[in-house]
Amino acid sequence: MHKKLFKATTDLFINSFSGLSKEIWMLSLVTLINRIGAMVFPFLSVYLGTQVGFDITQVGWIMSAYGVGSVIGSVVGGKLTDYFGHLKVMVGSLLLSSLAFVGLLYLETFYQWLGFIMLATLITDSFRPANFVAMDYYSAPENKTRSISLIRLMINLGIGIGPLVGGYLAVKYGYTWLFIIDAVTCILAAIFLYAKLGHTDSGPALQEKRIAIKESKLAYVKGKSPYKDFAYLIFMGLLLCSTVSFAQLIFTLPYFLKTVLGFDEDIIGQLLAINGIVIFLFEMPMIYYLEKKVKPKVLMAIGAFMIGLSYLVLVGLAGFGFYAIYAILLLSILLITFGEIINFPYTNVKALAMADENNKGEYIGMYTMIWPAAMIIASPLGFNIAAVYGWNTLWIVCVCLSTVAAFGFYYLDDLFRDIQK
Repeated sequence: MHKKLFKATTDLFINSFSGLSKEIWMLSLVTLINRIGAMVFPFLSVYLGTQVGFDITQVGWIMSAYGVGSVIGSVVGGKLTDYFGHLKVMVGSLLLSSLAFVGLLYLETFYQWLGFIMLATLITDSFRPANFVAMDYYSAPENKTRSISLIRLMINLGIGIGPLVGGYLAVKYGYTWLFIIDAVTCILAAIFLYAKLGHTDSGPALQEKRIAIKESKLAYVKGKSPYKDFAYLIFMGLLLCSTVSFAQLIFTLPYFLKTVLGFDEDIIGQLLAINGIVIFLFEMPMIYYLEKKVKPKVLMAIGAFMIGLSYLVLVGLAGFGFYAIYAILLLSILLITFGEIINFPYTNVKALAMADENNKGEYIGMYTMIWPAAMIIASPLGFNIAAVYGWNTLWIVCVCLSTVAAFGFYYLDDLFRDIQK
C-alpha cells in the first residue's frame, strides 16, 4: 500500500514537470538566481526601522514609495517589452538593478530613501512584465498554467532560500552583505539569461513584423487598452484586494515579529522561508492534479479565503506564550502559503487569457502592476492602522479584504472571459 502511494506521488510529481520547453527551464533558472539574491526585501522594513532609525509611519511611506516605483516600472517594462522584446528588457533591468542595490548602501535621510527607492524599484520591476511575456512566448498553450507554476516555483524557492541566508547574514555579519549579494546575483542572472536565451530574442521579430505592416501599407491594428476593458478592470480590482492582504506577510509581519514579539532576523527568516519551501515542494503537483478537476474560479476563491484566514489566526497572538506563538505563526504561514498556491497561478493564467493579442504587453504590464500597487496601499495602510488602532485591527482588515476577493472571484466570474480560449 505504502509503495503504491509512494509511486503514485512520485509519478504525479514527475508528470507535473513533463512537457515544458527548454526555454522555460532556462527562464526558471534565471528567476531562481535572481530571487535568491533578493534576500534584502523581506528584511527591508526591519532594516529601516532598527538600523536606519525611521519610525513606523516613515517605514510605511518608504515602502509605499517602493511600490510607486514598482508601478511605474511595470508600466514602462510592459511598453518596452512590446517594442524591444522580452530579452533586452530583462537583461537591461538586471544589470541596472545591480547598480541600484549598491546605491541603497549610501542613503541616509528620509527623503533620499523616498526618492532613490522609487528609482531603484522602477528599474528592478521593469523585469516583471518582460518575464511574464517571455513565459507566454516560450510556452505551449496546453502547458501555460504549469509553465507559470514552474516560474513561481523558482521564485518561491529563491524566496525560501533568500530569507534563510539573509537572516543569517544580517545577524552574523550585518546588512551590508545583503545589498552586495543582491547586486552580484543580478549580474549573474543577466549573464546566464543572455548566454542561454540570447538566440531567441523576440525583439527583431517584432520590428520585422511592424516594418512589413508599414511597407504593405496595412493599417496597424492597435490592441484594446486594458484601461478600457471593464471586465479586466474588475478582475484587477479583486486581485488588488487579495494582494493588499497578502502583502502584509512581506512588509508588516516581519516588523511585527521583530518589534512586538522580539524575534531575531534569523528566526524571522526561518518562518518566511517556510512559504517558499512549501511552494517549491507542493505547487507543481497540486496544480497538475487540480487544474482539470476543479474550476479555476473555485480555486481562486478558496485561495483568497485561505489568505484571509491566515491573518484571522494572528488576532490576539501577542498574549500567548512563546511556543504557542510559534505554533500559531507556523499555522498562519501554512494557510497563506496554500492559499497562494491555489490562487495566484490561476490569476496569472486568467490575466493572460483575458489579454488582447495585439496588446498583450500592456495587459500583462497592468497585471504585474497589481503587486506594486498593493505595496503602495498595503504598506502605509498596514503600518498606520497598526500605529493608531493596533495590530489586531490590521489583521481583521486583511481578513475582510481577502473575503471580498474570494466572493468576487467566484460570483463575478461570468463577467470574465473563459480561462480556456
